[in-house]
Amino acid sequence: MRNLVPVLIVAAAAAAAAVAAPQAALAQSAAGATPQFAPVPNPVRPAPVVETGSTSDPDTRTSMLGIEARIGQGISMGGGQGTSTVRMSPLWIGVLADYAINDQPWTTVWGSIYVEGDDRGGVGLQGGLRVYPGRGDVRAGIGLSSVIAPYTIVGPVASLGRCWSVTDGFSLCGDVEATAFVFGNDLPEGRIASQVQGLLGVRFDAL
Repeated sequence: MRNLVPVLIVAAAAAAAAVAAPQAALAQSAAGATPQFAPVPNPVRPAPVVETGSTSDPDTRTSMLGIEARIGQGISMGGGQGTSTVRMSPLWIGVLADYAINDQPWTTVWGSIYVEGDDRGGVGLQGGLRVYPGRGDVRAGIGLSSVIAPYTIVGPVASLGRCWSVTDGFSLCGDVEATAFVFGNDLPEGRIASQVQGLLGVRFDAL
């Protein structure tokens, strides 16, 4: 019996300590003190993803209707029946309009009226399609070119060029244009006349 007394005293002390610890923590919390508990590690968070590169719309060609004043000159070549000639082509002055008809790729239908600045003063018409790859400033065109007065000559035309923006709605443009005239009353029988010229223009985006 005497040996049980120390054991009972130790057990009572342990029970009293177990009851006192939570009460002390509650008392500290009520008094504004931070209870001393073991730190809990923070969960690992993934590093934020940083997006790079431009998110702006890369398209630059949005004008539905463009008007261009153009001037150009180049080289005319004629051949057939064993002979050929090469000479400077007449000075060329014209006005062109193109209207967008398709979005991808950006495609326009275009038409032009022009005059030749030589002694004959020919008046001509052109028309066809233009494609702007990627809706950018580079363009390629195909169509027909003709002189309708005071003589006639007609043939296919192809062009490649680019515009450089100056201000909002205004651009400077340059094109290389090649034409093969295959029939008309100004074309000698059995001959084909071709023309390659450089064109400079000012473009205004009307719509």
